[in-house]
Amino acid sequence: MAVVFISARPPSSPPPSFREGITVVSAFEGYAFDAGMRVGDSLEAVDDVPVKGRSVDQVRDLLRGPPNTQVKVRFTRAGLPGPTQQELLLTRRLVRVPDVKLTSFLGPLRDGIGYIQLSGFSQNAPAEFRFALELLRLHAPQGLQGLILDLRNNPGGLLTSAVDVASMLVPADSAIVSAKGRAFPPVAYSSSLAPVRDPATLPLAVLVNENTASAAEIVSGAVQDLDSGVIVGEDRTYGKGLVQNVEPLPFKTALKYTVAKYYTPSGRCIQSVRYSSPPPAGGGVMLGTEEDGAGKTKDSLQKRRIGLGREKGYLANDIPESERQTFYTTHGRVVRDGGGVEADLKVAAPQASVLEVSLQQQGVFFDFANEWSSKHTYTPGAGVQEGRPLVTDATYQEFVDYVGRKEKEGSVRYDVLFNGALEPLRTALDATEYKKAGKGLDALKAAVREEVSREFNTHKAQIKEEVEQAILARYQPESLLRRLALEGDPQVKVAVEAVKEGGREG
Repeated sequence: MAVVFISARPPSSPPPSFREGITVVSAFEGYAFDAGMRVGDSLEAVDDVPVKGRSVDQVRDLLRGPPNTQVKVRFTRAGLPGPTQQELLLTRRLVRVPDVKLTSFLGPLRDGIGYIQLSGFSQNAPAEFRFALELLRLHAPQGLQGLILDLRNNPGGLLTSAVDVASMLVPADSAIVSAKGRAFPPVAYSSSLAPVRDPATLPLAVLVNENTASAAEIVSGAVQDLDSGVIVGEDRTYGKGLVQNVEPLPFKTALKYTVAKYYTPSGRCIQSVRYSSPPPAGGGVMLGTEEDGAGKTKDSLQKRRIGLGREKGYLANDIPESERQTFYTTHGRVVRDGGGVEADLKVAAPQASVLEVSLQQQGVFFDFANEWSSKHTYTPGAGVQEGRPLVTDATYQEFVDYVGRKEKEGSVRYDVLFNGALEPLRTALDATEYKKAGKGLDALKAAVREEVSREFNTHKAQIKEEVEQAILARYQPESLLRRLALEGDPQVKVAVEAVKEGGREG
């Protein structure tokens, strides 16, 4: 089976613009985007079969079919060049979602600072990575001077692919990762491919965050332990260092169990959680304390009950700082186990405001972009800067007015992130005669809405970027949006400076 690759939202989703039909929220490059589909398009029919009233799964089944067959898609579009109602005859193809999401240069081309965003480790990841690197070398007029590998939000994938990618980044014949367990034969993985870089002439920085996990941690851990590059991030990676098997069971079930742990070249295990039997009595969540960087204690949820039943569950414990052991890199730098891969250069990631998160959850940026595109004419330029709509103060005020109007209509709420805490209290108070307390709750909710609404001013720059991204998504491919999102990223900025200085810590 093959499919025309688009992502859509169902009619039952919260944002108003999604309620009347199936709306395209992503049109993949190389597939639907190249054929002419755009974000915001509203599907009307597939092969003359109306989609109104159908679920996303049902529409997906209509789009799918044997490779090289054709499917007719009718849709409406507001604001973008071309007629409002359009029809495309698309050829179905087998879809392969690439692991390398973006290959680009950062800064002036003459600086030769290359960037590769790797989102996973499928079977094709090593070949895609090698191709991306060669592409950068081919287009660097004065040679590739530095490389940034972005593994942020990379959940991992195949162990063999991680070993292959790491092999290309570290010295030849290096140990990459090993695994051992109680009843698991020890196994070690060394460089499987020839390196594609000389650390002395092509500095490397690897970007990580708390969602960098599993196979991505094998790569970042090997680079760090072998002093082949510098790790840049806010703090630590996810900390998944387990080898797990899946055993099929009757009734379409399966058992997933741990058989061993991964160890980086220095000998450390980056697993951040350990499991143990519960105490004889009690259970539930246990509140403990841990030391922060300043030596003070802070409350933390040290233990979380998992499993079925109060008496049969197990406890997942974050490994305390005091029990993390010390290991050493090739050049003698100290690294520690039990908490993921810790960044060499720590840079705080931008934090979204409450207002920004609330508007994202309610689909407000998406809906405003739909309305904006229906009222304005915009022709994308050929280059990055030429292709960016300038979100002026006037455009931003238009957005603020739009949100204010929707808030008065009741379709947008500023206090949506606090509903989980406030609504149960409202329900409880409604069942009593505590009218004074009820009025106090009303005053509290009003104060929350006022505080959140002030963020239109205090977080104007960040919200303008979100508005711009939402508008651009209706005209430009995803790769350009990813490239623009890197501008102003403080972690990327530090990574660029790190490779310019040699890309090695210690």
